[in-house]
Amino acid sequence: MKKMKKVPLHVQILVALVLAFFIGLAANLNFSGDYVFAQKENFFVLEPVEQDKNGNWSLSPDPNDSLTLSAESQGKYSTDPDSLIQELKSIGYLSSTTTKDANATSTVPDPEFTGREKNDSSLPVFTLSAPKVADLTGAGWFEFLAAACAFLGKLFLNGLKMVVIPLIMTSIICGVAKIGGERDFGRLGLKTMLFYGLTGMLAVCTGLICVNFIEPGQVTEELRGQMTDHQSAGHTDKIEGALSQADKGWAGILEIFHRMVPANLFKAAVEGQLLGLIFFSLLLGFFITRLPEKARSTQVGFWESLNALILSITNFIISFAPYGVFGLVTPTLMKVGLGTLSVMGTFALTVALGLLIHSLIVLPLLLRLFGKINFIDHYRAMAPALLTAFSTASSAATLPLTMKCVTNRAGVSKKIGSFTLPLGATMNMDGTALFECVVVVFLAQLFGVEMGWVTQTTVVLMALVTSIGVAGIPSASLVAIIVILQAVGFPEESIAIGVGIVYVVDRILDMARTAVNVLGDSCAAAIIGKSEGEKGYYSSLRS
Repeated sequence: MKKMKKVPLHVQILVALVLAFFIGLAANLNFSGDYVFAQKENFFVLEPVEQDKNGNWSLSPDPNDSLTLSAESQGKYSTDPDSLIQELKSIGYLSSTTTKDANATSTVPDPEFTGREKNDSSLPVFTLSAPKVADLTGAGWFEFLAAACAFLGKLFLNGLKMVVIPLIMTSIICGVAKIGGERDFGRLGLKTMLFYGLTGMLAVCTGLICVNFIEPGQVTEELRGQMTDHQSAGHTDKIEGALSQADKGWAGILEIFHRMVPANLFKAAVEGQLLGLIFFSLLLGFFITRLPEKARSTQVGFWESLNALILSITNFIISFAPYGVFGLVTPTLMKVGLGTLSVMGTFALTVALGLLIHSLIVLPLLLRLFGKINFIDHYRAMAPALLTAFSTASSAATLPLTMKCVTNRAGVSKKIGSFTLPLGATMNMDGTALFECVVVVFLAQLFGVEMGWVTQTTVVLMALVTSIGVAGIPSASLVAIIVILQAVGFPEESIAIGVGIVYVVDRILDMARTAVNVLGDSCAAAIIGKSEGEKGYYSSLRS
């Protein structure tokens, strides 16, 4: 009997991603929307409402759309109705004369409940997120599904993070030890740094062109107010922490160099300070090459065997990627949905356009010019890593799979991949640099801060510098953005509001820019490998 061919990993991940999108969005759309709170037969209910072209609100025509509040919510809001008004902010009012049909007299507005005057019995309209509606109506299945998926996703992500540090250290040590002499080490390091600087600069310039051409911050006063109302309250702690970190200004950025030389290597490992671990691994690998022959071969043999062991564990964890991807993406879409894009749509599209241009035009041109590489072959080889990067929103967590794709599927040598990829996961952030640039100029347009080309050039340089090595700072991209905003003269009161506005769509954009970060790292490995005379790339895809 002929053995059934195994489905490729990237196809499995893609299927999981599609399922996650459908299930997550279906669950979100089932609850999220615009509602009024009303009384119906002595019960509080959520009535879905719709807005016409003239801005008038009306009840949903389907009587089955009503959602009854849970017993807990009934008790809470019947005894303390004002707490609802304090929790939520209305976006309009529904006239009390509006009914679903002639027999729908049971929908009776309660003036006390709405918190409005007795002579005005119209109902306030609220935009409610899916988790909020699920909480109010006691839909336990929603939280159970989100928690179950999050459990799977967290387990997979923890597994990847578990092997990141040993994989980075053993890979760099082996890679540098194989590079050999001082001249080879310097040449390869210079090529890597120059390429990362080039792609970072091109990414930032792409973002700058897109944000100036589209001008997503030039909006009406009404939409500006709507954006301010929708700023994410769920990230208050992160924003405050980032503001505190950013108050250090350039001193905080210069701490990058202090983190490169950690006083305690084990503390750096526990805290995930990858920059210090990479620097130590580079030194260790380099000085292994300067040992006597016998000692050198013993060290190389030890680290290569340890690296092979870690890679075996990594491959085992990666085999569960489809389940992990499903678990990571589903709860995100269940809670966030795509509704937030309606308010921040133009900004999100500007970032997405910049990322697409960088991924589909800039990087393919570099692959063709410097490596004579067909970008379709390269993208096919990197598909599993890119899909996983999109799901995890973490370059470091995706690194094990990135290295596997670059060496096994693309055919780049372990010597090149082990040297360039761990460095890229920390220092080469094309998508992040592009995002930072777009955010700063977008907020300048939104708040009316004058930003000429000289200032924008400063933004370009700062976005490039702050995107290198900020991964070790808590709320990394936040800190970098705030430092740039302060440097270009943003009012302090506008910074927290602006960052809160951007965070409405940050999760979805974070997933996209992480995929671009990983793609840039892989292109660097392939091009540098070609420059070193390597051949036979992508042969595994054609066999």
